[in-house]
Amino acid sequence: MPDSMSRQEFLRRGLGQLGRSLFRGFAPVLEATAPGPPPAPTPVVLRPPGALPEPEFLARCTGCNRCVERCPHDVISLSGGDGAPTRTPFLPGLAAKPCFLCEGLPCAEACPEGALVPVPAEEVRIGIAVVDPRTCFAFKGQHCDYCIDRCPYSEQAIFADDQDRPVVSAERCTGCGLCAHFCVSSPGSIAVLPREAAAPRA
Repeated sequence: MPDSMSRQEFLRRGLGQLGRSLFRGFAPVLEATAPGPPPAPTPVVLRPPGALPEPEFLARCTGCNRCVERCPHDVISLSGGDGAPTRTPFLPGLAAKPCFLCEGLPCAEACPEGALVPVPAEEVRIGIAVVDPRTCFAFKGQHCDYCIDRCPYSEQAIFADDQDRPVVSAERCTGCGLCAHFCVSSPGSIAVLPREAAAPRA
């Protein structure tokens, strides 16, 4: 890292490059996807489970670090990311460190300002998984069901189509990243994007 570049700026630029590469390389495979122009780039900022909609979240979050401290799997970081204010919690790398949807969502329970709200695990909506058909083994005709098998809501959030290829349910996917974490292709064929970024345009 150059001496003149702060850690904050380094993270901001790194996440910006990650977001641009994801939009170039990943195509969502979603139920009932409507045709339309590709979505405009959206900052890759994935909030912890139970986060309020982004404007409300930012209005309430004080960057107190309690959600980071309470996460037993060290998944949450406190920083900024490509357009997001600094000292706000986000999930920087779900493929490497997925959210395990802990019972009771201790991160949300620890939030004193209500920016994170405890909800049932199946109602968590961190983001949405997208599948890259160019690298996914199942799209190449090889049997592979690691993503489906490791999903906590297998056959609901992600399931196989009539050709045994993974399909993500936009309605049921929690965005926990467990499918991406256990994907065995190299590079991984699944990433988690903000739901606004992966949503089809009319």
